[in-house]
Amino acid sequence: MLLVLGLAALAFELTQPGFGFAGFSGVAMLALGGYGLTVVPFSWLGLLLLPGGITLLSVDVLVRRLGVLTGLGLAGMVGG
Repeated sequence: MLLVLGLAALAFELTQPGFGFAGFSGVAMLALGGYGLTVVPFSWLGLLLLPGGITLLSVDVLVRRLGVLTGLGLAGMVGG
């Protein structure tokens, strides 16, 4: 959860002018998520599905269509 929220906060920060709270909180959430991955056991398949789903959803936004990529991206995010 922290990894996804951290990436979302950084993506928001990159699309907005200036550097503010979203950037700092995004970096902090990514750091806490990385620390959590070193402490708590996790599934490699789930960890690979998460960025795969994010990538498919990002491509879907660039294509500007709701369709197969949306469904696959959501399935990857939920599966991860």
